[in-house]
Amino acid sequence: MKTRERAMHIYRQTPVILVFKILWIEIFFLVIFLISTALFNFFDLEEQFWGPLSALFVKNAVLQGVNIIVIIYFILDWHNRRYTIDKGQIIKSRGIVRKRVETWDIGEIQSVKVRQGIMGRIFNYGTLQFRILLIDARIYFKYVPRPHEFAALCEEKKQKKSSGPVKEAMSHHR
Repeated sequence: MKTRERAMHIYRQTPVILVFKILWIEIFFLVIFLISTALFNFFDLEEQFWGPLSALFVKNAVLQGVNIIVIIYFILDWHNRRYTIDKGQIIKSRGIVRKRVETWDIGEIQSVKVRQGIMGRIFNYGTLQFRILLIDARIYFKYVPRPHEFAALCEEKKQKKSSGPVKEAMSHHR
């Protein structure tokens, strides 16, 4: 009796990168807020607005609106960036509005290297570098969680694909 193997393995970029991006954008908008508030006070721009809305209120509302839009963009970008191993192929898909999908046959992979910096070792993520034999190219999957597991899975699928038809042919000749 054969055990059924899970055919598709989907990996998203590590959420650690999403958190770092959001922290950086928050620091960036804090600096912009402080500088713009100082400039508003220095040039006395508060008096140049009429009506119930003050210049500082409008500036803060615009900054917060842009901040929220950028954070939503980062979240959607992270959510839609996937690395998949499926039916003898590795697939890289990304994009929010315009989806981009790149596919390579797993049998074309000559080698897989895992690169991890200090943060990658701490949070268990890294970059996978695939060397594609036929087109002599390198493909990078960045910020992959559990990169050694992903690389081992690719190697396993590659071995199964390359030895699969040979084993079947040998078993028919006996």
